[in-house]
Amino acid sequence: MRVYDRHIEILRPVETVDDSGQMVKSWEHYCYTYAKRDFKGGQEGEQALRIAGKNVYNYFARYYSGIERTFRIVDEDKTLEITAIDEFVKKREYKIEAILLE
Repeated sequence: MRVYDRHIEILRPVETVDDSGQMVKSWEHYCYTYAKRDFKGGQEGEQALRIAGKNVYNYFARYYSGIERTFRIVDEDKTLEITAIDEFVKKREYKIEAILLE
């Protein structure tokens, strides 16, 4: 059995209306879960005509129904964008790949 060493928050996207009546994408709490974080490596990509590096992490998290690729992870003071989700052990654990947002 895997040892989970951190408590993470999962956020889901919601659309709200700001004071001027415009639709705005924001984030709301979805759940807390226990997880283990492993550093997967870095990626480089071109962004605004310059090379940008991103850190990629794998999270092994306890299963919580309904988590999707459009969600985000908050781990301590870091926010990460979910890029892939695999159901590692059916209805027991997820393997979530996430990129650290800058």
